[in-house]
Amino acid sequence: MKLFRILSFRNLPIRYKFLISSSLILVLISSFIFFYYPAEHKKNSLILMKNKIQSMGELVALVVGVGMNSDDFQSIQEALNWAKKDKDLAYIKVLSTSNEELASYNPDGRTINKEKLVLRAEIIELDGILHKSVPLLYGNKSYGTLLIGFSLKDLNTNLMNNRKTTILVCASIFILGTILSLLFAGMVTKSLQKLKDAADEAAEGDYDTKIVIDSSDEVGQLGQTMKLMLEKINNSMNEAIVMNKELEAARDLAQEASSTKSRFLSSVSHELRTPLNAIIGFSELGLEFDEEDDKEELFEDQISNLEQILSAGQHLLTLINEILDLAAVESGKTVLSIEPVGLEKLLEDVVSLTRPQAEKYGIKLESRVQLEKTLCVLCDQTRLKQVLLNLISNAIKYNSEAGTVTLSTEMIDLITLRINVSDTGPGIPLEKQKYLFDPFSRLGSENTSTEGTGIGLTITKKLVELMGGAISFDSKIGVGTCFSVDFKISPELEQQEPAFVESAAVEPKQIVKREGKFHILYIEDNIMNTQLVQKVLRKNRPEIELTCADHAREGIELAVKNLPDLILMDIQLPEIDGIQAFKKLRTFNETKDIPVIALSANAMKHQVEEVMSLGFKLYMTKPINIHMLLNTIDQFEGSSANSKGSI
Repeated sequence: MKLFRILSFRNLPIRYKFLISSSLILVLISSFIFFYYPAEHKKNSLILMKNKIQSMGELVALVVGVGMNSDDFQSIQEALNWAKKDKDLAYIKVLSTSNEELASYNPDGRTINKEKLVLRAEIIELDGILHKSVPLLYGNKSYGTLLIGFSLKDLNTNLMNNRKTTILVCASIFILGTILSLLFAGMVTKSLQKLKDAADEAAEGDYDTKIVIDSSDEVGQLGQTMKLMLEKINNSMNEAIVMNKELEAARDLAQEASSTKSRFLSSVSHELRTPLNAIIGFSELGLEFDEEDDKEELFEDQISNLEQILSAGQHLLTLINEILDLAAVESGKTVLSIEPVGLEKLLEDVVSLTRPQAEKYGIKLESRVQLEKTLCVLCDQTRLKQVLLNLISNAIKYNSEAGTVTLSTEMIDLITLRINVSDTGPGIPLEKQKYLFDPFSRLGSENTSTEGTGIGLTITKKLVELMGGAISFDSKIGVGTCFSVDFKISPELEQQEPAFVESAAVEPKQIVKREGKFHILYIEDNIMNTQLVQKVLRKNRPEIELTCADHAREGIELAVKNLPDLILMDIQLPEIDGIQAFKKLRTFNETKDIPVIALSANAMKHQVEEVMSLGFKLYMTKPINIHMLLNTIDQFEGSSANSKGSI
């Protein structure tokens, strides 16, 4: 027992504690490096290899599909010859729709289970080979399947070499760390021993003992401050008071940051769910039909539904792209290529791309650009085009009827060029101008029919600043607004290619038809959401009477006048929101007992809890689940019928 106590860790000299602790840390670090980095290298290498086979497979399949459509077997062979140049290619086969080989490359004579691989859409790793099956399509016609395989031999060799290197690095780290630990432990314990000797003398009553420590580190500072301990206590108390104030200020800043984050997440949630509501709802309606339905009327109704889905889907795609773009800019992950860019062609492209939008809105688009053909600025060409397209698009959308948008340039000085985008719109009120570049801040336009996300100007400002430029604006009420971006001039010129985006689809759900008789008031400012509920009830509950109001004031008046059996209430309404409208309805004897269901795109937990605590009967988030909505209405309808029957 005594031996165990002597050998226990806490009784060991500091030097040994330091050595053991540092050794354990070195072992942990070495173990982490040994197990993590080779695995991470393998993971990343496999991802790159899979991306590579995915890209090559799709590209070769595209060329082969075109060739098979036009019976151009030479282009098919050229595509295979191009693929052969990749050193990792193990085999490639072109199969017909009946899995017959039309062309192939298999230098090692590997046996390929064509039937098994054709049915697998994902990338398969088997016997040291990555296998990928890609359908051969052209238009809406299938011509067969492309099988492609990449060898992992070189990858595995590299991984093995990497593991050997990792072992050497870990061993070197451990050896070097142990040596340094011994040196540092000796340096630290030497000063601590002197301090201990001086403390022992002071404990024996020798308060005049001198502490002689050559170092000026923490140990040396501790020795010098021992005699000043009492004097330092008051100073420490004062420092503690100051520190507490700083901590309180930091806490307030953290709370403000948390509140800002919550508001941002709430805005994102609302903006995403609003178009999703229309997409999912109209998709469900598009799949619901009976044999006795009038075919012509059904076709027209489905066309209308698809138009609404397309509009909402495009808006959602724009929103998601801009949110991702904003997130990339905020996180510093946006990759820019700053180089000389010629403006003449770029500005012509911008005007050409935005002219159809201007014609759609009845806006006159003018270009007053006066530039030397050789003049260019330092920027990222793709991002500069994105900036100008956004500024011109905003100028068109938020212009006055039959207004004008003008694109112009001017020299600020010998090294700075300014590009101006001006409109003849209503102008931006002075009190709202400070919010112009805030995310999701549309300055009141969210209550109009003009589409937008409120993110474009935020991204525009950040992109301009990342490119080393500056953005400013001047706005006058009743005159218009002019946005200006400044960039440094360069004597050289280089062109780049633009990027592209793609869209996604939504799966509709089946709806069950039932019957009922009921009076519902729906208060909703979004016309697509209103049309969705109208079509749902018209199709599934034709006997229900539905009254709609596009703002809270009208909804309150209709509720008092008509006394509906149930009220569906959007929360985020213009002027008076759904919560205020609910509280107002509770002040009238006629409407205080009418059940109210919240239908909102706000889906944050604290928002739902706040609304339910006020007395709402139910909180349903958008996109609306039509089946759940109908079941809920049925329940309230049954309760209302029982109540009326008992009277």
